[in-house]
Amino acid sequence: MMCLDLSFTTSQNSSKLRDMNNVLPQVGTTSVNIGTHPYARCYCVNLFAAKMVRQGEDQIASTTQAAFPVAALAVGMWTEFNEIGHHLLAHFYSVCPILVPMYVNRTKDMSEAEYMK
Repeated sequence: MMCLDLSFTTSQNSSKLRDMNNVLPQVGTTSVNIGTHPYARCYCVNLFAAKMVRQGEDQIASTTQAAFPVAALAVGMWTEFNEIGHHLLAHFYSVCPILVPMYVNRTKDMSEAEYMK
């Protein structure tokens, strides 16, 4: 099984995306066959999304310049494999709940402080 290092700079971004796009379609054709279990592909996609979010979080925490390459990789993978996007979003929401779009209606009897809570 091929293992990819997700630490990269902007100049390496397109090559990493190409490597990921070459590896993911091969899943199930190498020593691990995801076709033998009905939930295996979903598990692999979810695991990839979780690791991608965790790796992005670690990279950005240590080097803020890594934010755009990590985001570009996430968007690139979402574009190529739609199912990854839904899992990425779920993991982003679990790590950073403020990303969840939410609008609270303000009632007439609500004070400004209560509304901003």
